[in-house]
Amino acid sequence: MDKAAQVAYLIRIPGGRFDRGQLFRLVEVLEATTGDREALLCTALYALRQAKRREIPPRVAEALRDVLLAIIEAGGTKSDAREFLGYLRWFFDATERVRLPRASSLDEVNAEWLLKHIGQKVI
Repeated sequence: MDKAAQVAYLIRIPGGRFDRGQLFRLVEVLEATTGDREALLCTALYALRQAKRREIPPRVAEALRDVLLAIIEAGGTKSDAREFLGYLRWFFDATERVRLPRASSLDEVNAEWLLKHIGQKVI
């Protein structure tokens, strides 16, 4: 979940455009590819391809690649990647029209940090 928050943060900070449809296309590539390892590799490759086509900011594509490769290295499956992409979509949608503060480093950003900056404190 924390990695999804970090990638959502990268999407939302200024410096590139990102169409929500790209998230759905990433899931489509993941689901259309047989085999866990191959599916994660193809999804990472697709993200990098889309960066070359200027559909995804390069730093976002690289972050997606890094997360998907980390899932493979940890022995993860398509299910783990699907969970990551699902959380990413939720964070992406929840941060729409939210002005996020600049984090001192990407390591500072996690799910809790991002949730604290979405909306106003009620209690």
